[in-house]
Amino acid sequence: MTLKEDVLRRLRGADAPVSGQELAQELGVSRNAVWKAVQALRQSGYEIGSATNRGYSLLHDSDALSASVIADLLEDKSLTVHVLETVDSTSNECRRLLAAGEGRCLVLARQQSGGRGRNGKSFFSPPDAGLYMSAALRLGMPHIDAVGITTYAAVCVAGAIRDVTGLESGVKWVNDVYYRGKKVCGILTEAVSSFEDGQALSAVVGIGVNLHPSAVPAGLENIIGFLDCGAVKNELAAEIINRLERYDPRDRSYINEYRSLSVVLSRRISYVSAGVTHYGTAVDIDERGGLVVDTDGGERVTLSSGEISLTGIEGIK
Repeated sequence: MTLKEDVLRRLRGADAPVSGQELAQELGVSRNAVWKAVQALRQSGYEIGSATNRGYSLLHDSDALSASVIADLLEDKSLTVHVLETVDSTSNECRRLLAAGEGRCLVLARQQSGGRGRNGKSFFSPPDAGLYMSAALRLGMPHIDAVGITTYAAVCVAGAIRDVTGLESGVKWVNDVYYRGKKVCGILTEAVSSFEDGQALSAVVGIGVNLHPSAVPAGLENIIGFLDCGAVKNELAAEIINRLERYDPRDRSYINEYRSLSVVLSRRISYVSAGVTHYGTAVDIDERGGLVVDTDGGERVTLSSGEISLTGIEGIK
């Protein structure tokens, strides 16, 4: 953890102003180093007050995105971080950066004008209300192994939400994250492939987390939810990426956590196949993330993709 982050965490936990001398002694650095850390935090958007003989205080815990703060919190310092005011889609920007020769990168934006979800759907992403980000990660693995990163990403998001905010969320198959019966996060993973050897060289993982309450489109009031958890954008973004970069396709142990996070197991569901709606009960998630369903027709089927609806649960579609 950097000195800047140490100072920020100390100020966040303080009930009264903290002197530069006190911070210096606690953190084992000079008062000048503390002053520089405070100036860096101010440049990143944090409002920090100072008063003679009293010390520093966090006047307003800014939720402004900061490339420098996020970079400081990342375990892998080689990942380049881009923060934009607005963009059509953070995933589109990742693809543009890859095409321009950039390798692994993380793109975040204050707002998206064309956020995308699965099956061509738009993703609700008003300014400042959420964390909108996409990461281009090197994989170098066959397509069949790259599929697992989608379910893994859902586990990463739920775990990051828990550790950063203290809130417990769940996962609706395949990879929508829910909190208090409403969707608070959507995830879209797209592979960037090599035509020569069929390898998925990179995966662009787009993640949108609804943080601060905002007006939602008509008809979606019972679908879209918000964590309403304070100023956590930078910390949450870094924690999600730190977890995501640990992905190893040979290690399927995360499936157990995915099962424990599921909000669909033992529930009545419906799904559409070949234009026909089917009903059944979700009974398990297999080792590849497929949803095992006992249908009303007496068959046991495994869904490997698509969307499901949960019946009888308000807010979950």
